[in-house]
Order: sequence, then C-alpha cells, then structure tokens
Amino acid sequence: MDNIIVGALFLLQAMGIFYIYSRPKTDEPNILLKLAGYSILGAFSFGFNTIKLPLGFIVFILFFKPDTNFKRKREAAFLGFAVFLISLAIPLLQKTAYEWPAVVELESHHLNSISFEEEWKKVQEELGMGSYSVVKRFETTFDKDGELYSLDIKLTEPSPDGYVNYHLQLDEEKNLKIKRYRQEEGMMISEEAEAIYFFSHLDALSSEMFNQSGIQYYTISSEGNRHGYAVREAQKFLVSANGLEKIENHQLPLEGIMLDVCGYEGKYSEKSQETCALNQHFLLDVSFPELEVTEENIIDLARRDREINEWFENHTGESVGTEENGVYILKKDGKNVEVNQDEYVTAFKETPYVTINQTEHFWIAEVEQPYGYAPHRIEIKVNAETGKVIDYFFR
Repeated sequence: MDNIIVGALFLLQAMGIFYIYSRPKTDEPNILLKLAGYSILGAFSFGFNTIKLPLGFIVFILFFKPDTNFKRKREAAFLGFAVFLISLAIPLLQKTAYEWPAVVELESHHLNSISFEEEWKKVQEELGMGSYSVVKRFETTFDKDGELYSLDIKLTEPSPDGYVNYHLQLDEEKNLKIKRYRQEEGMMISEEAEAIYFFSHLDALSSEMFNQSGIQYYTISSEGNRHGYAVREAQKFLVSANGLEKIENHQLPLEGIMLDVCGYEGKYSEKSQETCALNQHFLLDVSFPELEVTEENIIDLARRDREINEWFENHTGESVGTEENGVYILKKDGKNVEVNQDEYVTAFKETPYVTINQTEHFWIAEVEQPYGYAPHRIEIKVNAETGKVIDYFFR
C-alpha cells in the first residue's frame, strides 16, 4: 500500500484508541498504553503466500480475558481487527478501480477516415498512460467498403513494479472499451515496437486496397513489430502513399511491419469459422537492407537477380512436388511421379543440393535440383566484396 494510505490507517487507529480511552472506564494504571497494545494485537496478521490471517485477533479472542476494563480492551482489539480488514479491502478496491473498463468514443468507424494514431493518443490521455507502450496483438475486421466490424488490440507498458497489459475492443455501440491489469512479468520492449510507431504507419491503409472480387469482408492481424521478412510463398505488397506495390521474391529479404490479410466470401459473424478465401501479406515501412557478404547470405544475395530467383522458384515448393489427400507427387521434367511419404519428405528436406566455395575475389555457388524442369543445375559467381552477381550459368 502507498505510504499515504498506511499513514491514514495509523491516524485512524490512533484516533480510535483516544476515543475509546475517553469513554467511561475503571481506573487502571497505564490504561492508554494497554488500549494501544490491544489495538495493535487486534491488527496483527500472519501472512502465508498470498493469504493473511488475523492472528492477533484470534489470540485475543481465545486467550485474553482481562478482569479490568474488559469492554474497553475488547473495543480496542476490535478496532485493530477493523484496521486489519480495511488494509485487506483497500488493495482490492484499488485493483477494482484501476481495472474498471474505460470507454473512448471513436471519431470514425471507417478505414478511410479513422486515424489509429490519433485514437491511440486519446486512449493514452484517458488512462494517463506513458508514451512507451508496445503492441502485442492487433486485429480488425471490416467489410469490403471499409466499415469496421471489430477491433481487438492487446498492448503492454512497463511500470515501476512490472508491466501493465491493455485490451482494447469495440463494444456494442462501437466505442472503444479498454481493460487493463498489472502483472509482475511481461515482454521485453524494443524501440521499434512502440505502439505509436505501429499506429502511425497503419494509417496508410485505405479501403481501395481491399477490392478483390467476391470478397465480402477482410481481417487484418499483426504482432506490431518491425522485423525481417523473407516469405517467398505468399502474395505480398508494399503499402505506400500511392497504394499497393507488388513485392517480387527477388527483392527479398526486406524489413517491415507485416500485416496478415484474410479475405472472406461469406457473411460476417463474430462466431464464423470460415477459412480465408484470400490470403496476402501487406508490409508497412519497408526497407531493403544491405546483406553482409557471408557464406550464409550468398544464396539470398544471388536471388536478388530476377532470372536466378525465377530458377529457384521453378525448382522449389509446388514446382517440385505436391501432396493432396495423402497422395504424394514429385515433379520432374513435366512428369508427375507418385512416391511414398518418406521419399517425398526426403526430397523436400535434402534438395536442392547446394555447394558454396570461396576464392580470393568471389564466391561460387553450385545448386542442383533433380526435380522440376530442366535445367536442373545453376552455377553462380558473386563478388566477394560487393555481394553483386558477376555471372551465372545453367547446366
């Protein structure tokens, strides 16, 4: 408890003792000190883990039967017991008041006009939050025209005694309902994960980016962090002030904030179990970092060349094999060969075969993939200093 509350309880107990002392009683030496002692005894507690027992009051009830001024001494003990109960109640009341949901009215419920950054600033002002909060989970659902159905955001913020977690959701009136609670442990916070950083970039979204034919509503989810991204199998787009720009695999790896976009063909329902009819990745605040020229990065550096990347795409993933209903197929030069599961898994784990060697001036990578279409082998030379592709040969 705060020092102010402890001081207030002490003052309350002292005033109570003097009040009891002022009431009619039998003359007795040191009666004021004895009343104070009984009151302290009544307030004494024993703690075990999170449980507190009024040990002093129990001892008084069971073993103390003073002959003189029994009524006043009992009152003093009950006063101490009352202070004990109040000391238990205050943290519960504080917790209840702190965790009581707050409500913030949104300025807009449409993707084109809502400012996530400004709404976040309103939340910070309403709750008296600090500026250093991070997004743990963000999810919103909206129709094809951009009208919000739902908003679900989880955040955390450091505090002197641990962390504070926040949960923001739209209520039935489409106001933002905010719950919070404290905990002793939480996630580590990095500068790039600040909530204001995430929400400011989220404002680049507009309904024009979500116009796929047949899709009735969309869900966007994100962990809010800016990190490395190199998912080659997904449809991916860079979000800019000019709209969406398709990201090609030869541009990978990159860094940015990833939004997982799911489009649904059915009617929206909070309890819907519908699977995505459309799945895409939107990337915010994208940058293309320079890769260090090391053996581990040679293939990634080489794949930034469009033709080399095209060869890899034709010799990995579904270009090599597919599985459907327990039937495993490997592809080679236009022919589909049915194989068992072990052979299928081995083909994906062990191929393509990659050999990398270094000379004084360049790296040489030899990559062979027996599956897919010919040519099945490529030799790549990469400048050892700049990481640029010098030449490549198909064999």
